[in-house]
Amino acid sequence: MKKLYRSDTDKIIWGVCGGIGEYFQIDSVIIRILFILMFLAGGVGLLLYIILAIVMPKSPKKDEITEEKKEKNNKFRFLLGVFLALIGLNMMLTSIFDFNIFSFINWKIILSLFLILIGLKIIFEDEKQ
Repeated sequence: MKKLYRSDTDKIIWGVCGGIGEYFQIDSVIIRILFILMFLAGGVGLLLYIILAIVMPKSPKKDEITEEKKEKNNKFRFLLGVFLALIGLNMMLTSIFDFNIFSFINWKIILSLFLILIGLKIIFEDEKQ
């Protein structure tokens, strides 16, 4: 019987998204994007992630983490950190000074381009394997 575990090999923070991706046999990037979208849609993604990190047991198997996978995870962590820091900075400036540094950006277009790029990355990454 298949069980849901936090991943040891495919993790950015606690391995929740990697574990869900392994369980459903889909790319963990898709799961991460869904959690980010749920977070941006009202904060539910963060609460759900924390609950799952507490409830889901850690994977009993100890697979070797390749250097390539570590480097990929570090790049994703960096980009996610920059993205979240910019959103936080914008929220702080908007609430304190009523100044929106991203007022000129059409977020629907940015989100659409982001989703298209992620989709293309997933498609072409699968062809390499």
